[in-house]
Amino acid sequence: MYETLKRLYKGGQLRAEQLASAVEKGWLTEAEAKEIKGKD
Repeated sequence: MYETLKRLYKGGQLRAEQLASAVEKGWLTEAEAKEIKGKD
């Protein structure tokens, strides 16, 4: 799931709010979400 969400975020198909929702659902850890948002 991490790679899919990372690809979608980098492609502009996913917003930061949606990453936060994925963390709430247990799909990502908070650290993984920060990593996705922090790297290009």
